[in-house]
Amino acid sequence: MVDKQGIKKQKFVRIQNKRAAFFTVSAIIMILVVLFLLSFVLQFSRDENANVLDQLLFGRIHDLDDSLQKSVRTIFESRSGISVSSNSTAVIFNEYLLNAQASLFNSRILELNDFVESKNSRVVFNEPVKENFTLKVRPYNITYKHIDYGQDILVVSETGYVDFNYFIYAKMNENVTCSSATTPGSFGLRVKAQGLGNSCDDSFLVNPLLNSSINVNNGALIISLNNNSLSINRAVDANVTTTLNLADAGSAALVVMPDVFRINFLEFGMTKQGDVSINT
Repeated sequence: MVDKQGIKKQKFVRIQNKRAAFFTVSAIIMILVVLFLLSFVLQFSRDENANVLDQLLFGRIHDLDDSLQKSVRTIFESRSGISVSSNSTAVIFNEYLLNAQASLFNSRILELNDFVESKNSRVVFNEPVKENFTLKVRPYNITYKHIDYGQDILVVSETGYVDFNYFIYAKMNENVTCSSATTPGSFGLRVKAQGLGNSCDDSFLVNPLLNSSINVNNGALIISLNNNSLSINRAVDANVTTTLNLADAGSAALVVMPDVFRINFLEFGMTKQGDVSINT
């Protein structure tokens, strides 16, 4: 005889076991969902914190860079003895040779260097300006630098393709005579020497890769052009204006002192090279 009560009891037990298994699986799934959501929230929080930290660091670096640029630019404008101006078609440098302010400029930069590095270990100034004081004209890859700061000037086109021409204007405290030896080409070079009571003003079309020179007063001032580099060498005092007439007027020229300092947050993988804009 079939035990109906036993069969019902077995069915009930199986149903209860299935329910228990279902609730167990459901609970596990819920726990996994909660853990996933918790992990997502924690990761989101870490990302948000990282973004906030990045923004704070970028802000700190920007503020330091801006402050240092202003300080160096102020020293340049007041102590370098070099004036810089520009427009859409030209960059103009003016400097008195012999530049008596060169040593004072270097000493002011060193004072700023010592003061800043003593207050903020994250700022490191690069080697002092010293003899080869350099300015860069961007984006034209032109370098205006000194063979011996305070003495002579060297202007270099680093591209290997000269996309500008020169106008050199020198004022001297004596009468002047000029002679020239040039290599013909298509690159424009104009030199004007203004003396006490007379002047010479000559324009040439030369090959910038080959030697050309203009000699003022038998070596008192020599302007030479060779291998895409122009040099101005002096034996007497002269007020020299060097104008770079840019052939490509599509980009505004920016004159900078390159790589003056560095701002380091190395533990966060961040560093900033401090190029100081001069003609902002």
